[in-house]
Amino acid sequence: VGDVLIGGIGYRNTVLAIDKTRLGARPLKVINGYHRFTAEHRHVSPTGWVSIDRDATMAEHNQWFDVIVDNAGTVAPRQLVKFTKTPILPLEVGTQLLRGDGYLIESVKTLMDDWTRGEQEEVYSLVMDGSHTFLANGFIVSGWARDDDFDYAPWFSVGAAWR
Repeated sequence: VGDVLIGGIGYRNTVLAIDKTRLGARPLKVINGYHRFTAEHRHVSPTGWVSIDRDATMAEHNQWFDVIVDNAGTVAPRQLVKFTKTPILPLEVGTQLLRGDGYLIESVKTLMDDWTRGEQEEVYSLVMDGSHTFLANGFIVSGWARDDDFDYAPWFSVGAAWR
């Protein structure tokens, strides 16, 4: 909490909180053999936000989660705000994703479950300010992204030029 990370297309965003939870029965997904994440986690493509399981992504919207809000480990409830203007599209093999600098990452070549992880494994998501994004393995991912205070449309038009 408090660290400043590189977000999408050069934004610098501050970590406001950390959402730490157990993996449970959800398998981790893997792109191209190295990038691991849960199916509901959003990524940025040239055409908009994408996730593997759109229903799971949408089910999290407007929900309250207990998050770590400081470096002492204090936990407090925080609401994940619903997207109101930005659709969430499918992430599948062949989807192109944007790098942090706005250039394309080659399309997703493999997409598989990582069954080596256990149900008790902890997974993390970062709650960010600014563009509400951070880079994970070069991919622009959601840091509890919201579109009520940030306009993502120019990102998608920049990315569309690379298609």
